[in-house]
Amino acid sequence: MSKVYSFLEEVVREVHPTRGRVVWPTQDKVIKSTYVVIIMSLLSGIFLWAADFSFGEVVSSILFDG
Repeated sequence: MSKVYSFLEEVVREVHPTRGRVVWPTQDKVIKSTYVVIIMSLLSGIFLWAADFSFGEVVSSILFDG
């Protein structure tokens, strides 16, 4: 248990000086970044769906129609 306390003391000692230097993003920046993440997720999902569908059709035509 003493190792846990010494570890926590070390973490607090190392993190404390950097606490005041954190720069939080503005609300506008967070909203814009959220839109980018949502749009990229949708585009990635559409691309993966199209690739999966295409490969599935190719494999099905080779295995079952050929």
